[in-house]
Amino acid sequence: SIQEIDDLLEATGMKVSQCRVRALPLHSEIEAFIERHEMIIVLEINRDGQLYTIIRKEIPNHLVPKVHSVAYSDGMPPRAQIYADKILEKIEEVRL
Repeated sequence: SIQEIDDLLEATGMKVSQCRVRALPLHSEIEAFIERHEMIIVLEINRDGQLYTIIRKEIPNHLVPKVHSVAYSDGMPPRAQIYADKILEKIEEVRL
């Protein structure tokens, strides 16, 4: 599903990278990834955004404004188009 979401976003002309967080505490590469990118969207298939909250607490303060959350669940299996649309909405919201 994540690759399909990336493909949908890239079809809009956007350049997309992924970094999967697999365990806590966060590996130092997570901070390095955030440092290298203009905007980070933490995609979570839930409504609460727990990982987003953890990441924001663990990274240096100057990186926090780069990190944004898309946490969504409607109880159905993830559907790439819905998540891609939510990400595009978040990007538009951040850029305003």
